[in-house]
Amino acid sequence: MVQLPRINLFKSIIMSKMKEIDDIAQGIADVTKELMNDSIDWQLADQKVTGDAYNELHKYVMNLAIKKMYLQIKE
Repeated sequence: MVQLPRINLFKSIIMSKMKEIDDIAQGIADVTKELMNDSIDWQLADQKVTGDAYNELHKYVMNLAIKKMYLQIKE
C-alpha cells in the first residue's frame, strides 16, 4: 500500500512529459507541413496542371514524400 502513491506520482510525471513531448511533436508537424506545402508548390511550378488536377498532384506528392520519409526513419 505504501508504494501506491509513488506509482501514481510516477504515472503523473510520465503523463506530464508525454503531453509536453506531444506538443513538441505537433509543433514540428505543423511547421514541417507548411514547409512541405511551399516546397511542393515550388517544385510543381513547371508542371502544366491547374485547378483540381493540381490539387490532386500536390496531395499525391505530399503523401509520397511523407511515405518516403517514414520509410527512411523506420530503417
